[in-house]
Amino acid sequence: MTLAVQALDESFQRILPLKTAFAEAFYAELFRRYPETNVLFEQRHADMRRQQKSLMQSLETVLETLREGQTEQLSAMLAQLGQQHREYGVQPADYPKVGAVLLDTLANFDSDWSEQLRANWLEAYRAVVAMMEPTTAI
Repeated sequence: MTLAVQALDESFQRILPLKTAFAEAFYAELFRRYPETNVLFEQRHADMRRQQKSLMQSLETVLETLREGQTEQLSAMLAQLGQQHREYGVQPADYPKVGAVLLDTLANFDSDWSEQLRANWLEAYRAVVAMMEPTTAI
C-alpha cells in the first residue's frame, strides 16, 4: 500500500484542533444527505458524542499506524472494525455514502485543501474500506 501518508497526516493535523466540530459536522451532513443511515445509530441507541469521539480516534489510529508503517496491524484492526460494522447493520452500499461525506467534511475543515489532497484521502479511504470489507469496491 503506497499512500501519501505525510500529506494525509498533515491534513489531519490541521483538522485535529477542530475535531469536535469536524465530527459533529460529519454526522450532521451524513444524516442530512442520507437519512436512512440514522437508523443504524438509532437501532443501538448510540451515544452520538461517543460516536463522534470514536470517529476521530479511528482516523487518528489509522494515520498513526500508517505513519509507523504497521500495515499488518492496521489490516487486522480494520478487519475487526469491519466485522463490528456488519454486526451494526452496515451494508456495502453505505461505504460510498460515508466516503463522500467524509471527503466533503475534510474539504470544509482543511484550510489547505486541494484536488491532490482529495485524491490522497480518497485513495486512503478506499484502502481502509478494502480492509474492512474485502468484497466492497469504491
